[in-house]
Amino acid sequence: WRFPPLSREQAEVFRLPELQGFQSSEPLLAVHPFSSNPLKRWPAERYRELIRRLALLGGVRIVVVGGAEERELASAVLPPDTPAVNLVGRLTLRQLAALFQRARLLVSNDSGPVHLAAAVGTRTVVLFGSTHPAAGPTRWGPWGPGHIVIAKPSLTDISVDEVLEAVRGLISKPNMISQIVD
Repeated sequence: WRFPPLSREQAEVFRLPELQGFQSSEPLLAVHPFSSNPLKRWPAERYRELIRRLALLGGVRIVVVGGAEERELASAVLPPDTPAVNLVGRLTLRQLAALFQRARLLVSNDSGPVHLAAAVGTRTVVLFGSTHPAAGPTRWGPWGPGHIVIAKPSLTDISVDEVLEAVRGLISKPNMISQIVD
């Protein structure tokens, strides 16, 4: 099951001042560095470094998303010298789905927005700090093709280089099937 195109919500999102001048041909990368469970959060400093390095790829617009309850956490993941767009706490659920429909991919911890992105057909790079069958990606990972799940016994075992490599892999392979990386 897939969401229908959310054209009205996309128009609302792209009227936000932070996204003025966005070209529809410009690749959009969404980053959701949060989770309601603190044990499922990749370290903020690693997200900050990832966002900084994604910006160096050039030609992409990076948008950081999250709920209103995560607004205070956003500054820890946003590099001050990077033109990442901070939409944390600014979007409704439908607007978030619309943003994901326009995004090339989403990078996130194991969290609800991963499943929303998968439901609208957006590929994901998902970070799991557990490989246990009851709590790991086999049971809780995104459904459908085109996702990379990086699962390690601990989130601190996942490097920025691994995540960046996964992002590059998804950008360069348009019809990739899902894979889990241990």
